[in-house]
Amino acid sequence: MDAVNSKDRKLVNDLVIQVLRDSMFVLEQTRLVHWGINGSKFYQIHLLTGDIQDEMHAGVDTIAEHARSINIMTPLSVNNLFSTRIQEINMSNPYDEDKIILELSVVHDMLASLFEELAKYAGMIGDDLTQDMAADRGREHKKHQWHLRSTLTYNYETDEDVKQNEESKS
Repeated sequence: MDAVNSKDRKLVNDLVIQVLRDSMFVLEQTRLVHWGINGSKFYQIHLLTGDIQDEMHAGVDTIAEHARSINIMTPLSVNNLFSTRIQEINMSNPYDEDKIILELSVVHDMLASLFEELAKYAGMIGDDLTQDMAADRGREHKKHQWHLRSTLTYNYETDEDVKQNEESKS
């Protein structure tokens, strides 16, 4: 890591702190769903989001400890900690279970993508430890979005699904 361009190192360091912020934000959104969802899926989603929160607590700690181990200062204020790139989910109707679950799955998928971005840049500068941490965290969030989506009562389509369906009709 010593021969790394300082701008590239700064980019990776900044991304480590940003995924920490984004992870904290998604953890709190998961907590809001855990507390606030209503309806027939309440118990199932309450248990699932409880498990996700437990895993994320350990994951956030891993990110912060990794940052400190490579001499990156973690945020020192709540406002700084919650400066995020991820949009807040809409909890205005806690009875719209599928919409809330889908939105929460989307933010976990977005977070997985942000970890993939970090892993890519860390790999480019030869920072294997950051790359491994980012890949591990990305995999966890892909799993969370899959678990959440598996509870949906309607079929959802991604943009890729729609594109493939349109191509198969022509």
